[in-house]
Amino acid sequence: MNPIHASLFALLGVLLFFVPAWDPAGFTQLGPDGTCASALWLGLMGLVLHALGTGWLLIDGLHRLRVAVETFDLELPWLDTTEVRWSMSASHYALLTWEANGMPVRA
Repeated sequence: MNPIHASLFALLGVLLFFVPAWDPAGFTQLGPDGTCASALWLGLMGLVLHALGTGWLLIDGLHRLRVAVETFDLELPWLDTTEVRWSMSASHYALLTWEANGMPVRA
């Protein structure tokens, strides 16, 4: 099933659930308590189809959200510190030396 099929299932479920309310003359009430078996069947099947469609859409949406969160990369280009930008050329730094604990240290 794909999202289009699931959406159509949910829409068809809503339509089936409300058909008896939109056209009550088409459903004769033959039951002892004034109910119609076909109206009850359409209502039940409407609920089932709607539950299947919305359930699948919910599961698919949660799966897509999980994948998006797992693959999210928070590397921002202006926070990239892997490259050092020197203010002078490298030859200037090679000439600088200083002493630490009596031993010359090159920069």
